[in-house]
Amino acid sequence: MNRPARLVIAGTHSLFRECLASMLGKVGHYQVTHHTGDFHRALETVEARCPDILVIDLNDPDDAATELVRSTRRQCPDVKIVILGTGGADHSILHCIEAGAGACVSKESSLDELCSVIERVRRGEAVYSPQIAYSMFARLAELSRERVRSERVEALELTPREMEILQLIAEGMSNRRIAEQLSLSVYTVKNHVHHILEKLHVQDRREAVEHAYARHWLQPQQRLAAH
Repeated sequence: MNRPARLVIAGTHSLFRECLASMLGKVGHYQVTHHTGDFHRALETVEARCPDILVIDLNDPDDAATELVRSTRRQCPDVKIVILGTGGADHSILHCIEAGAGACVSKESSLDELCSVIERVRRGEAVYSPQIAYSMFARLAELSRERVRSERVEALELTPREMEILQLIAEGMSNRRIAEQLSLSVYTVKNHVHHILEKLHVQDRREAVEHAYARHWLQPQQRLAAH
């Protein structure tokens, strides 16, 4: 890493972008090969310039910035991405991190702090401020809650009769035995089983049981071989 790190800067505020490019260029071990105010065309610049680092100035909530991160990670996976943001842009910063940004630096940071982060990102580290790290963990918790809610909704999509049949399947009963147990025709049971598999997006009875068991719809003692 003896050669200067090549940087491309993307940001919609011309003055900030140009001043940043000038200051980084004066540090000595950075070469700002280009800076652009057009997020939508920035990927073309990255592909043409082959930088080591893409610095994105995130001013306002902007899906274009997130898409630039995502496209850069997909098209130029070796390019490291650093986001410059403010405390009020946590949501947009998290979207950029989820899309593949390797670091986030507050605009209130000093030039030395920014350079330190750039060097660490260049070495392959992920660098986030404590505030952003807290927001990331909060986001993970939110995603976990959303997953649980989704699974509960999925469970509610099964009718009480279908849940009853799923339980009997888990207990190892065949369609004929289930029909006898519930005083139904085998044809009706087969229809119920078909609907269960469709709703759970699984291929067979065993997958349906594993699916239900993983989501704690059934108790462990109910998990037997599904015939």
